[in-house]
Amino acid sequence: MVFSTLISTSTVEGTSQENKSSIMLTGDNNGSVILFNNNLSEFNYKTKIHLHNQSITDLSFSINGNVFASASEDKSVKVYDLEKEKELLCYSEHNSDVKSVDWAKPRSLLVSSGKDKKIRFFDPREKKSIATLSNVHFDIINKVRFNSNSNWFITASKEHNLKLVDFRMLRVLQKFDSHSLGVNSVVWNPLNNLAFCSVGEDKKIIFWHVGSEECHCIDNGHEKEIFDVCYNNFGNVLATGSKDSTIKFWN
Repeated sequence: MVFSTLISTSTVEGTSQENKSSIMLTGDNNGSVILFNNNLSEFNYKTKIHLHNQSITDLSFSINGNVFASASEDKSVKVYDLEKEKELLCYSEHNSDVKSVDWAKPRSLLVSSGKDKKIRFFDPREKKSIATLSNVHFDIINKVRFNSNSNWFITASKEHNLKLVDFRMLRVLQKFDSHSLGVNSVVWNPLNNLAFCSVGEDKKIIFWHVGSEECHCIDNGHEKEIFDVCYNNFGNVLATGSKDSTIKFWN
């Protein structure tokens, strides 16, 4: 059930929030990261950091909340330290737009995916990727997300499906088919390592459970393509952002 809708007139390419320090990041189509402080119910502008030459597609905080990673259409993944106010690392191994980046927080590793259909893993102590998967999808991988213990990650692809991968064996465990068009984003329920939600070009919001072939689908959740999805910290409220310039909240 949708209980609230917000209307936006600006282009927001990616967001991430750090709960410990109450900082929210947004990335724009000019390659800049904008920082906001969360003051009770309001987000107040703090500063802007220009990191990339093209649109920022995704953002993710490290486990300590002082460092974040950014993905961009300029084919790079960057790591930035907020306390030191400096760029720490730049990975440029993707040969096309990088669509997603995520921290495997207990392991302090990074995973990225992109238009080149590859999934790359980075150790911030190294200056290059430590592993690459190139056979998970045959089309663009729009999103990759680790679950909370970082043993599994889920991928969302333009080939109309999602796949669950075991990070320890780098092997696909399960495929999820119910989207009729490309899958744009996916998010794990923060309180359930087996539950996740996906959205896509078909305007569907689909709730899944690992190990089950059944799913719960909300058809036409928006009037147009749904770009992104996220849960609140308690896993009982879902937010979806769409090409129809609205953000909807569901419970």
